[in-house]
Amino acid sequence: MSARAIDIAGLYVAERARLRRLVRRLVKNRTTAEDLVQQAFVKLIDNDARSDVADIPAYLAVTVRNLALNHVRDLARRSEVAL
Repeated sequence: MSARAIDIAGLYVAERARLRRLVRRLVKNRTTAEDLVQQAFVKLIDNDARSDVADIPAYLAVTVRNLALNHVRDLARRSEVAL
């Protein structure tokens, strides 16, 4: 296991609960909140410029909030179309 993988794993363990609480307030669903937190970490791993991120926990909080807001917006759009 590389040092980067260990750092990501440690960061996930340290930040997961906080991020999940943040997102759950917006989406009101535990499973969706967990999925969005995982998506935020995937974005962090895929981000080639992660060395430019000065505050990774803040980056994750903003990312997960934006994912949650997109999810809520998409649900609202789907419900408008269903009517």
